[in-house]
Order: sequence, then C-alpha cells, then structure tokens
Amino acid sequence: MRIKERPHRLPPETYRGPIGVAFTCCIADHQSPFVEPVIVETFVSILSEQAARFDCIVAAYCFMPDHLHVSLRGRSEDADALKVMKAFKYKTGLWFGKHRPDLGWQKGFYDHVYRNKQDGLEQVRYILKNPVRAGLVDDFRDYPFLGSIGVDLDEVLSDL
Repeated sequence: MRIKERPHRLPPETYRGPIGVAFTCCIADHQSPFVEPVIVETFVSILSEQAARFDCIVAAYCFMPDHLHVSLRGRSEDADALKVMKAFKYKTGLWFGKHRPDLGWQKGFYDHVYRNKQDGLEQVRYILKNPVRAGLVDDFRDYPFLGSIGVDLDEVLSDL
C-alpha cells in the first residue's frame, strides 16, 4: 500500500506581497555548525542576497547552534518570502557540500504566516529570545548570531 503524503505548505501565493512569515530550518542529525562564526557570517551574507533578490527584509534572524529562525517581511507586491527561503537553503546547501560535506539541512522547514502586526511582533520576540531560553546568554543582545537585514534591529525592537 502506497502512503500518500499530504502537502504541508500553503499555496505559493500566500507567501507573496507585503506579508510577514517566520521560518525555522533545522540542521540534519542535530549537528551544530552555527557555533562557527565563519559559517554564520557566510550564511548571513547569502540570506541578505536572497532577501534583496526577492524584495524582502529580514526583521530578525537567529542562528542557534543546530537551527535557524528567520522572520521575513515583503517590501512590495512582488516580494516572495517562500522563494527567499528556498533559494537560501539551496545556496547554503551547496556551500555545505563544498566546504562541509559532513553537514546539511533537514528536508523542508517550518513556517508561520503572520495574521497581523501583533502576531509578527510576537514571532520576532520569540526569535530574538531563543538564545536566552536555551541558556546560551542572559540577554539576547549579547548573542553574536542574531540580527536583522534591510531594517535597523533597534527599529524592530522599538515595537517590542
């Protein structure tokens, strides 16, 4: 008997336009590459390129040791948050293959489309406080692997 897999993603048009989406991407086998600054710096650069390519800002990102949280917001009707994440995972997967073939992403990712501004702020708050909840720092501002792209993090924080 063949098991039919249910689609777990919303229709692609859901991720287009001036909307906000939180994504979580996990590393396969619970390895922890995001304790190495060179990997995080490289991946932040790739995330920045892909966000600009698909007209999104990164309201917040946080590279935890074995996973990534990112909040994207479309800047125009042409923005596409889903394409940002797919292109980011593809390009960083190539980087892993070339530089660290022992590492890779788990298949797929989790996402949450924001229902309203308050929902988006709660998701950003969750992302930024992740290192505190994990016991890595006492204040999220001390964690070296989080930030924003295309918007000032202090501006994002002023809404929190």
